[in-house]
Amino acid sequence: MKTFDAYFTDDQIITYLCRIRAKQSKTLNRMHLLGAISSRKKFNFHRNSPGAGNPSEDEKLLAEILPPRRMWKKLNKSLRYNNGKKVNSVDANELSLKITINHYKIHNPSETFLLKLNSFIKEIRDEINGHCVIRSPKIIPVKKDDEQVVRCECRPISTFKLKERIIIGLTNKYLSTAFDDSFYEHSYAFRRPKIIHGTLVEVTHHDAIKSIIEFKRNCSCELWVAESDIRKFFDSVHHSVIKKIFNKCVGVLKRNGIVIDERAKRLFINYLKSYAFTKNVIPLNKDKAYWEQFKIDGNFEWIESSLINEKFYKKPLSCRIGVPQGGAISGLIANLVLNEIDRKLKNFIDGKFHYTRFCDDMIVMHSEQDKCREAFESYNKGLRMLKLISHKPIPMPLTKKKYWSPKIKSKAPYRWGKDEDESFKWISFVGYDIDADGNLRVRKKSLNKEKAKQKDVVDEVIEAHRSRRRKNYSYIFESCVNRLIGMSVGRITLKNYKENEPEMCWKNGFVLLSKNKDVSAQMKGLDRSRNHQIVRLQKSFINSSDDDNARIKTTIKENYFTRIRGIELEDSKFIREVLKGFGILESDYSLGFRPSFYLCEELDFNGLNNYKTQILDQLETLFKKRDIPIYGKPFSYYYHIITPKE
Repeated sequence: MKTFDAYFTDDQIITYLCRIRAKQSKTLNRMHLLGAISSRKKFNFHRNSPGAGNPSEDEKLLAEILPPRRMWKKLNKSLRYNNGKKVNSVDANELSLKITINHYKIHNPSETFLLKLNSFIKEIRDEINGHCVIRSPKIIPVKKDDEQVVRCECRPISTFKLKERIIIGLTNKYLSTAFDDSFYEHSYAFRRPKIIHGTLVEVTHHDAIKSIIEFKRNCSCELWVAESDIRKFFDSVHHSVIKKIFNKCVGVLKRNGIVIDERAKRLFINYLKSYAFTKNVIPLNKDKAYWEQFKIDGNFEWIESSLINEKFYKKPLSCRIGVPQGGAISGLIANLVLNEIDRKLKNFIDGKFHYTRFCDDMIVMHSEQDKCREAFESYNKGLRMLKLISHKPIPMPLTKKKYWSPKIKSKAPYRWGKDEDESFKWISFVGYDIDADGNLRVRKKSLNKEKAKQKDVVDEVIEAHRSRRRKNYSYIFESCVNRLIGMSVGRITLKNYKENEPEMCWKNGFVLLSKNKDVSAQMKGLDRSRNHQIVRLQKSFINSSDDDNARIKTTIKENYFTRIRGIELEDSKFIREVLKGFGILESDYSLGFRPSFYLCEELDFNGLNNYKTQILDQLETLFKKRDIPIYGKPFSYYYHIITPKE
């Protein structure tokens, strides 16, 4: 195992900084789109982007210690592609930044940003070697759902200062590496990457689903299943419980020859001291000025009455309870605490038992109802020992309506099988539904979230273009559709749509889906939803005050094809008629919104067929120049989820 100092080298700190800056660049994309559309101050990219207008201390610091965007080195083709696949934008920007910094270290070590960067790195090392005090994070309220309610419930997301964020993140890497091998095999959240066949592979929710499918495949009988979800885990776990388990695990590692650095232990304790839900969050519920700055009428819900009823505490508000949501070490804390229960449930393993956990969500299954209930009760007993509360399980008989209710998050043992009269065909876990045959589909909640995102993108664009529009409608349409396609299936083109680009998009969050009637219907539904939003965007153009400019058309003039050597004016007119007859051009000889020439294989130009390739090249050139994306087959959810699996 590497030493603690090995996690705080120049290279490690610079890599962490570059990652932060690269992610920041990705978040600017939406702001840039809206700023390009409208001249309103609300959408002004240069005024509202990080580091502009009234930047925060961290934004100023990041701008000072890293090279400005204009100085970044461009990546050559060998660096932009990894094993033939294009590197995603975040990884590409991170690599570009690191190359830029290394270049200036060699050729211009006295560059201003480099001197400040070196000073910043020294400050971080001085902090970890001295008495590092982690200051309380800023609390950002994030709505839990999109329902229009009078007072919405929010999730408190913690954001630390840049220096502390790096110290916390690198300390978490060190501690996670030390503890990871002692965690339960089928716990899949916040785990260190695994080396499989010499390749470093990230552990994700997909692995949790694979473990369930594999167990079901090897168990031919019907199963009994129970599910549990902890109520407000990050907001209700007690600091004394965390410290006790942490010290015990440190002792176990020491007996096995692994000694945790004292500085890492001190930083772990300081992380706990920096925050308590009872001290940092609850008082904000009564602070009107706090909610006004975020323009939200919300509150942070807590389970004080439940903690008192369970006799865990007499006065919960006087206790140090809760860890920061968004802080890197909080994920490690979840695994340390809940691993205490994981170890107890290992005793039930008998070949007919399977238990999977992803953070505070768990699912347990057994071929015998009594054994499943016993394991489920053991899990809930373990929660009570840790002073944690799960959502109240719904006992049998469980109706279909209650089973699918989004409010029901814990379920007592129920039968999972093909006979829907006596059992439930589907179980739900981490975004997927799994049927008794091992088939997958997307959970309804996940589908609704994606449809809501589609609507949000179009809503923002419509609001932007209706006031002080600064771009033509072709540009607005192109930009919006590109964004919708990018967030759904990645940034693809007609040339690369058959490749599985490693982009951060919706389809890559559900890579385990395979063709079945349920998934086919879901993907077609997502395509219809996105197309509906695009049509809504088009109608907003037509309903605008300047109707004459609201049509996105590229008209092919009579002499357009005469630019091909050998084509005369009359031939060009004839070609236009053929293209119109095939539906490639509309009645007014324009490409319109849905040019489909690239799909047409039966074009017949009679005596001009020798020019067919050149004719289509000319159309494609015009298409690329206009750069309005097609939202048909190659760009659809259905194509990218279903076609590769056929």
